[in-house]
Amino acid sequence: MRTCTKSTFFFVLFVSSVFNNSFALEFGVGTHFGQGRGDPKFALEWMKSSGISSFRDEIYWNNIERKSGKIDPTINGNALMSFQVFSKANLEGINPILVLSYGNPLYDGGSQPFTTAGRSAFAKYAGWLAKELRGKVEYFEIWNEWNGGSGTSPIETSGDPINYVKLADVSYDAIKSVNPAAKVIVGALSDDLKGWPWLTEAIKAGLLKRADGVSVHLYNHSKAASEAGASEIIDRVRTLQSLLRASNGGKPMPIYVTETGWPTHIGWTGVSEQVEAEQDARLLLEAQTVEDLAGIWWYELVDGGDNPMEREHRFGLLRTSLKEKPAACRLRSLVPFIKQSILVQEISKDDAHALMFKGKDGRNLLAVWVGYGYTNAVSNIEITGSFASVKAFDKICGDRVIDGFKGWSTRSCNDQELDILKDM
Repeated sequence: MRTCTKSTFFFVLFVSSVFNNSFALEFGVGTHFGQGRGDPKFALEWMKSSGISSFRDEIYWNNIERKSGKIDPTINGNALMSFQVFSKANLEGINPILVLSYGNPLYDGGSQPFTTAGRSAFAKYAGWLAKELRGKVEYFEIWNEWNGGSGTSPIETSGDPINYVKLADVSYDAIKSVNPAAKVIVGALSDDLKGWPWLTEAIKAGLLKRADGVSVHLYNHSKAASEAGASEIIDRVRTLQSLLRASNGGKPMPIYVTETGWPTHIGWTGVSEQVEAEQDARLLLEAQTVEDLAGIWWYELVDGGDNPMEREHRFGLLRTSLKEKPAACRLRSLVPFIKQSILVQEISKDDAHALMFKGKDGRNLLAVWVGYGYTNAVSNIEITGSFASVKAFDKICGDRVIDGFKGWSTRSCNDQELDILKDM
């Protein structure tokens, strides 16, 4: 059996065509400074060195408005830390996204705002942050998983789409009035399965009239291994793209996947660290094929705890010790290249898939895989050309050296993979 060689890649490169995304992709991670978690200095340094251009975090409404009409981030330690990180992130070349949430006991019982007074107060909170962080924060996301009932009191399993649109409208106006350059992202949807029913109702109520983008949270670790993984995420993004264009007069609407990832806990729905790494890499690669995708934020940067059996403790790219999992190494190795490359060809045949990228630095990449779910992850990745620019990754990716590039493995192509390469 032959191997996937560099010569094969160089031959097909000349006959390929160039693909273009409608929007420049933002790559980010979820952090929790607003919850008092994490080391901001370390996090910003890791992001900067990894090519990660954004983080997603919160400054909770009820943490900065304890007296009606008076907003002050210094009254809560977590809010103050988060506010300070947002204030200086742009100095490190990081472009964060600020989540505006949740309820406040001063209004509507602390639940999702449903009265004019509650919505007006929330909009003032949003506008205050937008004004104070003007020139420092570009993205403002309205709420977090409203559709799944997040932030309701008493707890409910869903949030009303019409009330959400009303809140998004007044918040959009408040933000834009003090920070016209800000991008207001709406939705922040948790699972909206079987055809985006909640989102469809929100769109009918006018959601897209005041929106600079729509955000979604996409997970599939609960699915069967053959149905989960990066390709299923990309398929849902494509259906969302079709819905948004059809609802937006045929015009592109930026899509932001502000949460996604695979947990590495022990037990049902958990995956191995190797599967997490493979799927993160595959998601990064396949994301380049969706025109209206404007950003991906992996959830999350650091594990939420040390219990190996707890799912919410094992979504991180890094362990609580700040030691990198294989997924962090893969993204650190791949993101800088992808940001400086062009997708020149995509091909699928039967169950085999291949993507080719041409790097601006003279390096090129070929990725080939077979299958849809976890069971057949990316099986061949080669970065060819000069390896000088990846020497900095030596200490991160360990002692695995393949063709001079650390952190990636390559193996012999199977018959299906060889067959697809013949058509490229």
